[in-house]
Amino acid sequence: MYEKPITIKAVIVDPPVIPSDGTATIVVEARNERGWPMKIEVSASEGFVEPTDEWNVFLWHGPRSLRRRSRLFRTPVASRA
Repeated sequence: MYEKPITIKAVIVDPPVIPSDGTATIVVEARNERGWPMKIEVSASEGFVEPTDEWNVFLWHGPRSLRRRSRLFRTPVASRA
């Protein structure tokens, strides 16, 4: 049994101040009890979080960002019968 706790070493948000129509990059550095990198999931109470191709790197889009609006109002594709 391991006695070390799970550790979040850093949460980096760039830029640190984001307008409601902006986008920020979020990087989370976390380690499990063995010291190995841990995969993290991120959620937000406003706007939306989009995963990237990099491990533990996310994009947060503000509630008024064009990216968020295009995702919310995307026309659904009709299924063909």
